[in-house]
Amino acid sequence: MIENLYQFYFNQGLGSAKNDYLTLAVESLKKAVVLKADAAEAWDLMGLCYYRMGRFGNSRFCWGQSASFSRLWQNDIEEEKLRLCLQQIEPLLKKKRFKKAVRIFEKMTASIEGKAHLLSFAGMIKLKSKDYKGAVSDFTQALTIDRSNSKAAEYLIYINKMNKPVWTILDVFKTLTGKVKK
Repeated sequence: MIENLYQFYFNQGLGSAKNDYLTLAVESLKKAVVLKADAAEAWDLMGLCYYRMGRFGNSRFCWGQSASFSRLWQNDIEEEKLRLCLQQIEPLLKKKRFKKAVRIFEKMTASIEGKAHLLSFAGMIKLKSKDYKGAVSDFTQALTIDRSNSKAAEYLIYINKMNKPVWTILDVFKTLTGKVKK
């Protein structure tokens, strides 16, 4: 019975992860590892989901739970880069120097692109600097990686309500679904 429940939640998490619903995948995988704490494949997949979301500490913990995972050290390097970057831009954010903060953030995180939470963070800074087009691009990319990223979706709706003519709901739909009219 417990094995069947574990398999159900693992498969649900795997399906969500394959479809880029990373937050939902993590929720299912958490249930799976509660049922079977020694399930290396569930810990590995949850670590990968957290990694793609930009939550490096969580991914490191998950991968630490799995004795067979070998890419742990790369994760530490990226987390350290991010920590140093945030230390540099924090004073700029406090002084409301958003454009300079964006430049530094993008330069220092270029090697760790494609992480949903990093893209959302960059989008928030661009939104504050009134770079609406850049913010929309980052939030849309974050949703492409993790379609269940509610914060990115909320910010896109917020920008749309501000009547900034940089995108339409249809543009975002086309980006997320890959359906583009020619």
